[in-house]
Amino acid sequence: MSDAAAYWDERYREGRGMPDEPSALLVENQALLPAGGRALDLGMGSGRNALYLAARGFRVTGVDVSSVAVALCQEKAARLGMAVAAPARLRRLGRNHAP
Repeated sequence: MSDAAAYWDERYREGRGMPDEPSALLVENQALLPAGGRALDLGMGSGRNALYLAARGFRVTGVDVSSVAVALCQEKAARLGMAVAAPARLRRLGRNHAP
């Protein structure tokens, strides 16, 4: 595990990750978004933007260095009846080992 992954995993375990609200920039510019389609959320964290987009009809794939954050996003998505794909191979990026 990389230092970055360990750092972010610990922050999310302690509840010190990112806020749950989607990015203000995304919300303020929602009228510019197409009506659905695909979205890729790099640095997804616990899914604040991924879930916002999924709720608006996007098929979202998210990637983050923190497996703890990805698990939190997947739990939230399941609770809300949404899907956010986080392929296992992509979740390992930045982990200092080959896929």
